[in-house]
Amino acid sequence: VHDDFAQAQAEISSSLVTGRESQVRFEERVVLLEDVLTDFRRHSDSAVASAQTSIQELAQAMASLSSLGEDIVSLQSRSSQNESGLQVAEERLRSHRRAQEALRDQVAVLSKTIQKLQLAATAQDAQDDFPAEVSALLRKLQAKDPLEREAALEKLSKYQDERLLPHIYPLLGDPFEMTRFLAAHTLGEWEARAAVPHLIEALLDDYGFVRQAAMKSLRRITAQNFGYNHDGNAEALQAGYELWKSWWASNGTNFSE
Repeated sequence: VHDDFAQAQAEISSSLVTGRESQVRFEERVVLLEDVLTDFRRHSDSAVASAQTSIQELAQAMASLSSLGEDIVSLQSRSSQNESGLQVAEERLRSHRRAQEALRDQVAVLSKTIQKLQLAATAQDAQDDFPAEVSALLRKLQAKDPLEREAALEKLSKYQDERLLPHIYPLLGDPFEMTRFLAAHTLGEWEARAAVPHLIEALLDDYGFVRQAAMKSLRRITAQNFGYNHDGNAEALQAGYELWKSWWASNGTNFSE
């Protein structure tokens, strides 16, 4: 019996030791778990704070984007207003240019009219100084019959008198193309330098044979040749005409002396 009791006591002691060891290990696990829980809470709080910060930054970015969108809309509105203003300015500029062109055309017509009036006045003043037969032919240049005007000019062309030039210049614009042709031809035959600007205008005549006569007379008088082709298209005729105009503007004063 004594042995059984000692054995039982030994087992109890062993169980107590084992229990204490288990308790110690449990307590260690509890401490470890508390450490893990504390660390988790610390990291969780940090993550939450970081997330909150990110959310705040995102909200600020969204607000900035919203403000930027408003700025873009404002800029688009201003751009639209500027484009409208630019279109108005361009239209005003085009209108101003059209007015300038119309005024320039009117000035050109007026200049030609004044020139014709001056020539007519000069011709009328000089008419009294001619012989009777010449004065009679000069009066026939004003006849309504185109054939009579042409015949009178043909007879006058034989005189080769520079005083007759003011009477011949207007015939370059005569309604009858044969009279215009004969006038251009006569001025070349006379080699009348003063006739050059009038012959240049005839380079734009509606009839090719009139343009050709004017071109031949210009070449004979000036010895210049700018490659003008009397049978060219409208663009080529205009280009050749402009070359002659430019040459005369630069050399006309010295050439006429």
